[in-house]
Amino acid sequence: MFRDAFIVIRIEQLRAMEESGLVHRQVYAEVPPKVEYSLTELGLSLKPVLEVLSIVLRKFLQTS
Repeated sequence: MFRDAFIVIRIEQLRAMEESGLVHRQVYAEVPPKVEYSLTELGLSLKPVLEVLSIVLRKFLQTS
Protein backbone atom coordinates (compact mmCIF):
# COMPACT_ATOMS: atom_id res chain seq x y z
CA MET A 1 0.00 0.00 0.00
CA PHE A 2 2.70 2.49 0.99
CA ARG A 3 4.88 1.31 -1.89
CA ASP A 4 2.07 2.00 -4.36
CA ALA A 5 1.53 5.48 -2.92
CA PHE A 6 5.26 6.15 -3.12
CA ILE A 7 5.35 5.13 -6.79
CA VAL A 8 2.37 7.33 -7.66
CA ILE A 9 3.90 10.34 -5.90
CA ARG A 10 7.27 9.78 -7.59
CA ILE A 11 5.64 9.57 -11.03
CA GLU A 12 3.72 12.80 -10.37
CA GLN A 13 6.93 14.54 -9.29
CA LEU A 14 8.83 13.35 -12.37
CA ARG A 15 6.02 14.45 -14.70
CA ALA A 16 5.94 17.89 -13.04
CA MET A 17 9.71 18.20 -13.52
CA GLU A 18 9.29 17.12 -17.15
CA GLU A 19 6.62 19.78 -17.71
CA SER A 20 8.94 22.37 -16.14
CA GLY A 21 11.73 21.38 -18.50
CA LEU A 22 14.01 20.03 -15.77
CA VAL A 23 14.08 16.42 -16.97
CA HIS A 24 13.70 14.62 -20.27
CA ARG A 25 11.57 11.46 -20.43
CA GLN A 26 12.65 8.75 -22.88
CA VAL A 27 10.12 5.98 -23.48
CA TYR A 28 11.27 2.72 -25.05
CA ALA A 29 8.85 0.48 -26.95
CA GLU A 30 9.61 -2.66 -24.96
CA VAL A 31 7.73 -5.23 -22.97
CA PRO A 32 7.68 -4.59 -20.09
CA PRO A 33 7.66 -0.83 -20.74
CA LYS A 34 10.89 0.99 -20.06
CA VAL A 35 11.21 4.71 -19.25
CA GLU A 36 14.39 6.64 -18.50
CA TYR A 37 14.69 10.16 -17.15
CA SER A 38 17.67 12.44 -17.60
CA LEU A 39 18.42 16.02 -16.64
CA THR A 40 18.05 18.69 -19.28
CA GLU A 41 20.43 21.65 -19.53
CA LEU A 42 18.03 23.58 -17.31
CA GLY A 43 18.03 20.76 -14.77
CA LEU A 44 21.83 20.58 -14.82
CA SER A 45 22.04 24.34 -14.31
CA LEU A 46 20.44 23.88 -10.87
CA LYS A 47 23.25 21.62 -9.64
CA PRO A 48 25.33 24.42 -8.02
CA VAL A 49 22.28 25.76 -6.20
CA LEU A 50 21.32 22.31 -4.93
CA GLU A 51 24.88 21.67 -3.75
CA VAL A 52 24.84 24.89 -1.68
CA LEU A 53 21.42 24.03 -0.24
CA SER A 54 22.74 20.61 0.71
CA ILE A 55 25.69 22.16 2.59
CA VAL A 56 23.44 24.62 4.41
CA LEU A 57 20.99 21.87 5.38
CA ARG A 58 23.76 19.64 6.73
CA LYS A 59 25.13 22.51 8.84
CA PHE A 60 21.64 23.30 10.11
CA LEU A 61 20.99 19.69 11.07
CA GLN A 62 24.32 19.47 12.90
CA THR A 63 23.45 22.48 15.06
CA SER A 64 19.90 21.32 15.82
